[in-house]
Amino acid sequence: MWESYRQTATSGSVAAQLSHSHQSTVEKNREYLCKSVDIIKLLAKLGLPFCGHREDADAETRGNYLSLCEFFSKYDPDFKAMQSKYFNCTSRDFQNEIIALCAELVREEISKKVHETGFLAVIADEAKSSKTEQLSVCIRYTEGLQIMERFICFVDCSNSRDAAGIVSGIKEGLQSCGLKDIPIIAQSYDGASVMSGHLSGVQQRIGEEFPFAVYVHCMAHKLNLVLVESCTVNRDIKTSLNVIDKLYSMFAEPSNHFRFLTMQKTLALKPKEIVQQSETRWACKYRCVYAVKSQYAAIIRCLKEMEEEGEKWSVEASGLYHHMTSLRFITSIIILEEVLRVVHVTHKRLQGASTTMSDAASAVKSLRTHLQRGREESSWEAIWMQV
Repeated sequence: MWESYRQTATSGSVAAQLSHSHQSTVEKNREYLCKSVDIIKLLAKLGLPFCGHREDADAETRGNYLSLCEFFSKYDPDFKAMQSKYFNCTSRDFQNEIIALCAELVREEISKKVHETGFLAVIADEAKSSKTEQLSVCIRYTEGLQIMERFICFVDCSNSRDAAGIVSGIKEGLQSCGLKDIPIIAQSYDGASVMSGHLSGVQQRIGEEFPFAVYVHCMAHKLNLVLVESCTVNRDIKTSLNVIDKLYSMFAEPSNHFRFLTMQKTLALKPKEIVQQSETRWACKYRCVYAVKSQYAAIIRCLKEMEEEGEKWSVEASGLYHHMTSLRFITSIIILEEVLRVVHVTHKRLQGASTTMSDAASAVKSLRTHLQRGREESSWEAIWMQV
């Protein structure tokens, strides 16, 4: 007993040693937890999926999260040891809980900044996602003199897509961030009647509760509407865009796509793809038109080869070749590329998170000035030289 007592004087009592061992275990668990959380934060920041199709031990790829954990284990023995224990933080519930906590912390920080400012502007739009209708709610506020634009949440509005339901969804989104009582001084939506209606639309209902909430029709959406209307009333432009659609469908077929890429290399052209046109973002059609114009020689040669082969695509290739070699198409595609190039710049500027009303007005004014100059004789001569 005396010898045992003498040993406790140097190494501590059994209870103390057990306590120290417990403390060491807690520290190791916390260190492992911090590394696991950092992996989750990295994947969330990069917008990458967490789970794989299969996550069992025999799967070749087990998803990004488990794959990164295995990678860490190669260089960190302590991390590898924890992976084989019960407390390994690899369950989907754990991942979702950490993501939810991160989101909550971000929303709290946004709410704190908005409360310091004292007012905000609301941006909202609804869109179909799989089999549900979701309302995306964003806010704009300032930090000092810097304009901030933040997405805060999605709200399921499948059951009620009228003005009352959307207003309720906006309020629900603001309440989830603790911003229900913050004054709204501006609101921006698309031009749909349910949003912009002056009698019972969303903007009118929000305006009843917040009289200073000025309604602004989304500038990028207005530009899109102008493009749709302008292009639908011009037969040559409509025909040219239809031809580009047919070209996309044709060269999306694997064998034709390989032929197209090979022809570009043969002609020493920088490879470009003919992308599918977007019907909701007309300004993005610039990429399609530019690709067709820059790869015109390769497209023409491919169509000519396919026409002469007399195979499956020969008839369609012959029709497209006839259209693309016509003076009307060549003129239309060059005018389209010239117009859509400046429209695309304006579109991106109008969508900028820090864009103000004065910035938007300046961008639209510059676009109008450029288009007006395009009607001058000198501008037409430059276009005709390209034709």
